[in-house]
Amino acid sequence: MATNAGLIGVFENGVGYVAAKTYGASWNQAFVFSTVNMIVSRILRRLISTYLRDTRQYALADISIQAASGLTGVLMTCLFCKKMIYWKPALAASVISDAAVIYAIPLFTKPMPLSSFSV
Repeated sequence: MATNAGLIGVFENGVGYVAAKTYGASWNQAFVFSTVNMIVSRILRRLISTYLRDTRQYALADISIQAASGLTGVLMTCLFCKKMIYWKPALAASVISDAAVIYAIPLFTKPMPLSSFSV
């Protein structure tokens, strides 16, 4: 299961990296933002996952996590790259990488049958 989580994390980070670069961020900004966004998002989700009771709480928590991890990514980009990332690449990287995770989880977690190698 740890391998699957690692693959999903790498996939999420890569999609966020490409999305930020596509919307005009530099390579350094795209890398720093997508990495920090993913790490902070994962930490916050782990911290509050035991406190969620229903779908409404989950939706509100998810919006708060998105905002907090995005803001942290923007601030860290400003700190490491000496230039602030614009809002369009930051928003695109955050939203597209989270949407990609939704589609990647079944891809990496479901067992796939191997076809026979005999003719």
